[in-house]
Amino acid sequence: MKPIKINISKYFVSFFLFLSKSFPEDKFLVVCKGYGDDYELFTGLHWEEDKDLDFIHDEQYSDFQLWLN
Repeated sequence: MKPIKINISKYFVSFFLFLSKSFPEDKFLVVCKGYGDDYELFTGLHWEEDKDLDFIHDEQYSDFQLWLN
């Protein structure tokens, strides 16, 4: 089954990232395009690793999606 992909505003990324810690990764995943060295593909974000990143002011992070299964 393909995930439902919902575009989300950078202003809501931290909120959804916080929620994601309560769900299995294969059911609820916040992803970012342009994270790290991979500028063309989406990369999964994880609360414990990424909670302190500034998604709002840092231009490196361009597109965000919520993937639901």
